[in-house]
Amino acid sequence: MALLGDAISFASALVGKQSVVEIHVEFKTFNKDGILAIVFSSHDIALTTAMMTNSLIVIFSFGRPSVNLIQGTIEKLWGITGVVRVTLFYARHVLVDLDSEKDVVATLSRESLHVKCSYYKIQRWFIHFDPKKESPIVSIQIQLPHFKVCFCHSNFLKPVMNNLIGGNFVRLDHPTQSHSRPSTARMCIEIDLTKSYPKVIWIGLSKSEGWSQKVIYEKMHVLCSHCYLQGHKVADCLKIKKAEIKEGKKKMVTSSPHKPLMRKVRIVINDS
Repeated sequence: MALLGDAISFASALVGKQSVVEIHVEFKTFNKDGILAIVFSSHDIALTTAMMTNSLIVIFSFGRPSVNLIQGTIEKLWGITGVVRVTLFYARHVLVDLDSEKDVVATLSRESLHVKCSYYKIQRWFIHFDPKKESPIVSIQIQLPHFKVCFCHSNFLKPVMNNLIGGNFVRLDHPTQSHSRPSTARMCIEIDLTKSYPKVIWIGLSKSEGWSQKVIYEKMHVLCSHCYLQGHKVADCLKIKKAEIKEGKKKMVTSSPHKPLMRKVRIVINDS
């Protein structure tokens, strides 16, 4: 263990979990476009973000419940085995820290997403998180209808999801695991909404023998590439439409010179 006051690297502190007063973090300072700047080593950044591996962000659409109510709901209904830490992040955002990847998987694969009458979305924390934007990485349910029941196992389906579909396998649903619904393989995966995904794949018993497999994406999300919010496409983005209306009003004002108002007045002359 390092002596009190000895400076050690941030990486060493994380790996060795040493109790010290001062931790040395590698960094460089410089001038960027006339502004003082600092940059940390990629190694230290990777290690500090690794500490957030089991952190999730819960985003409420409106009417966020109290932190105590959210905490109680998670502990009672989410099936979490470890300790849960819930803290208020922003007005609609709550940070949930879990103890293990197992608890993260259980959370991401949940299909009931509400606390009382308040609906929410769940996403993994990532270093570029911005409360004004929504992450393109979302978890969805995916189906493989008429999939060979002998292959309904995570050891087979994980490489299918990760390599053919291009997503990140989370877990199978219970009927698939227990073979209680042999007609369809269903699982939760993470996908990137900025990418496209196949609707048909080919699975082989050999290079020449196999079958074409239909892929069904349940409740596929849509991400606007302009405002980075989910639920609509660029063509339906209200921010773009408001900007266009505002710009149109500006052009009308600048292109049309002000003219004096003319009003017609009817004059009646009574000769009598």
